[in-house]
Amino acid sequence: MSFLTLTSHRKLGPTASIGVFGRAWPALRRRAQREAPQGHYLLIPELHQDGRLHAHALETFALGRRWWKDNAAQVGLGYMADEKETYSPAGAADYVTKYLTKSLSATAWPKGFRRVRTSGGWPRLPAPVEPEAWYFEYIPLYEALDKAGDDLQRAGYEVLITDHATAWQIVNSMEN
Repeated sequence: MSFLTLTSHRKLGPTASIGVFGRAWPALRRRAQREAPQGHYLLIPELHQDGRLHAHALETFALGRRWWKDNAAQVGLGYMADEKETYSPAGAADYVTKYLTKSLSATAWPKGFRRVRTSGGWPRLPAPVEPEAWYFEYIPLYEALDKAGDDLQRAGYEVLITDHATAWQIVNSMEN
């Protein structure tokens, strides 16, 4: 698996770079799939500080930096492309998290713009295994946490309201 970064042509402004991306990425994706039919991707567009679009991806095409640079330029994305091998699953997760967080904080996206794109065969995450005697409840954004906690306590549950990572740290520490 590799990290891939595609950068819009420097002559394109913010609006133009988003417009070009709408037709250039599908063309580049089709070229990559013809070259490496077994390849898959998870792509996250990002607005750079100057407002131009960049795209970051985890991909399994293994086409090399030169291929991406040449083909991205031919379809109109610009010649700036970089492909680097991932070194660990944690590194891949950090990479995706970094750019997804940046993408979600941007407010200048056109209506209906997809901020995460995947190939048809991109694997789904397995369901987390919950230790016996633990039950996790996601509280909808519109529901008050204190009310949800009170309702669950009345139903006989012991309630701890925390974030996802902390909840799993507590579960794992109690198992040891």
